[in-house]
Amino acid sequence: MLCHSKQLWNGLSGRKASKCAQLALRSLSTTFSDYPFLSELGLKEEENGVYDGKWQQDLSGPLNTQVSPATGQPIGKVRFGGRRDYERCTEAMAKVKADWAETPAPVRGEVVRKIGDKLREYREPLGKLVSLEMGKILPEGIGEVQ
Repeated sequence: MLCHSKQLWNGLSGRKASKCAQLALRSLSTTFSDYPFLSELGLKEEENGVYDGKWQQDLSGPLNTQVSPATGQPIGKVRFGGRRDYERCTEAMAKVKADWAETPAPVRGEVVRKIGDKLREYREPLGKLVSLEMGKILPEGIGEVQ
């Protein structure tokens, strides 16, 4: 691509350089398989987006394509839930809410600590995911996970 020519690049400024950089990024191949850390996180190319103790299947909502803001290319897809899917989810939440409220604070604290441990264990791949989805540089993505 012409944007990769050092001579041409040095002659561009402002909006032209920015547009050229966007075109260069969009010329990159970006498919799910280009991001091995997604598999490390247990993600598939298409995921369901409703969780009520388990990831729900057969959701009735639309399929949303997640797009990288840096490249404009698809990253993966998330199936949203419909009204009934979310009603079922909130019903499941209501059933366990009282149990959680009655759980002693030290036990709840231990659960939260374990969640934090898992987040720290997967800090780098989660940071890469934040970076990819939000168009941030990697250190910012990792910083958001911390």
